[in-house]
Amino acid sequence: MKLTETQQAAQKYLVWLLSKREYSKKQLAEKLKTRFPDENLSAMVDWAEEQGYVSDKRFTECYVRDKALISGWGKQKIGFQIFQKGIDRELFESVYEDVVEPTEVLQVARQQATDKWKVLQKRAQQKQWSFWDTKQKLTAFLAGRGYDFDVIKAVTEAVCKEEDLDGVNV
Repeated sequence: MKLTETQQAAQKYLVWLLSKREYSKKQLAEKLKTRFPDENLSAMVDWAEEQGYVSDKRFTECYVRDKALISGWGKQKIGFQIFQKGIDRELFESVYEDVVEPTEVLQVARQQATDKWKVLQKRAQQKQWSFWDTKQKLTAFLAGRGYDFDVIKAVTEAVCKEEDLDGVNV
């Protein structure tokens, strides 16, 4: 199949984008659409997938690992963000279970909660918040990070009471 000059330029742009980082197929199509008007963009994205340049599974693995373990996001927040990038729920669920260990989630959440608890305790003294108010703010912080209720409850109780997290199911 002979490609037009515009299609060749789109192909080069696509390869250049993918040399920088992983993208989902939906993200690539959106990027191409902004630069190349009315070309057969889905064929270009399909070509990249056939060549092994783009893979939604590989993108999901990288994204989940980065956001869960480095950025400290919970499953709900990662899921919400990744669905907007064109990844379906089944793929996300299977990749999340494979990539993220429950103990890692607890460790990351515990570290974030411990750091936030120190800040909240200082503010609580200045603003005369009750223990309950401070604990609620910690819970809201963890919920905003996208952690599940079981993780929030276990981590909040552990940080507020300095208990051990062994035996908690995530």
